[in-house]
Order: sequence, then structure tokens, then C-alpha cells
Amino acid sequence: MTTQLEAIVEDGMLRPLARLPFADQQHVWIRVELLKTRDVADWLENVARHQVSVLTRVGTLPDSTRDIAEDRCRDL
Repeated sequence: MTTQLEAIVEDGMLRPLARLPFADQQHVWIRVELLKTRDVADWLENVARHQVSVLTRVGTLPDSTRDIAEDRCRDL
């Protein structure tokens, strides 16, 4: 099984940013590639495009307790 994950380096050690899908004491091979700034920028652009598509499809959600209460009380 191959798994790709993001990690950061702290005090010379890799720390995964999410829980690993492996059993304790399981041996694995690790290949490290530096994350380029452009990769992050591309990812953020993809997220922004996805947000626009969701807002276009679904619309905005109420963002305060009062708005949510009013929305629940209106006639459908």
C-alpha cells in the first residue's frame, strides 16, 4: 500500500500532520520531497475555485445565531 501525506520537520524529525494508517511497529519506506511554494499556491487556488463553485451551487449559509434562528422560523 502507498500513502501520501504531508509532514513538517521539527527538531530534525518528521511529524505527520495527520494520523498514519499503519499499525504500530510496522516498518515502512519513506521518500521525502520538499514542498515547493508554487505547490502551496496552486493548492490554495484550487481551494478558492472550489469555494466559488460551492457558493454558486448552494449559496451562503447564515453566519450568526440570530440569522440561523430567523432562517429556521421562516415559512418554507
